[in-house]
Amino acid sequence: ECPDEPGTIDTNGCPDRDRDGIPDKDDKCPDKPGLRIYSGCPDTDGDGIPDHLDECPNVPGSVANNGCPEIKKEDKKTLDIAMQAVQFQVGSAVLKPESHRVLNQIAGIMAKYPDFNMQISGHTDNTGNPTLNQNLSEKRAKACYDYLVKEGVDPMRMTHTGYGESRPISTNDNEKGRTLNRRVEFILVPRNR
Repeated sequence: ECPDEPGTIDTNGCPDRDRDGIPDKDDKCPDKPGLRIYSGCPDTDGDGIPDHLDECPNVPGSVANNGCPEIKKEDKKTLDIAMQAVQFQVGSAVLKPESHRVLNQIAGIMAKYPDFNMQISGHTDNTGNPTLNQNLSEKRAKACYDYLVKEGVDPMRMTHTGYGESRPISTNDNEKGRTLNRRVEFILVPRNR
């Protein structure tokens, strides 16, 4: 089939660089040995999702979660609770001691899900100067990041950002709403390959 290129009998005379038995012309991953069912691409973790479509190619996951393991409900709940449970001294980025327990739980979640990174984002209400709020939100996100690093979480697996008052989740017209807007969010995202 490929008279001008060196090939093997198994591939009807066509090249097969990765030697997986699938001719390069039919192989979507010609430099990595793979399976015919995935057009020549590998599925390293055996979860039925070929590596080039799998956001977590080294651990089995679900199609619904793009090939990554499902995050357990109780761990999602811990991350949701942390949004309001992480508290700081008034007007500062100094963590209150009662925040350490929930941050320790987050460190445990990071250990449980090695194929995920974490985005830490700080938010404020709209009380006071917007520039000061922006700076405070950045410092609070960084304080959580620093605490998690101290607890053994790889700093390369986390990012931290402050959004100030720009992303409220409730009204700023009453104290209840402002309390909800003062938060730090912890979001698990699949690691880049």
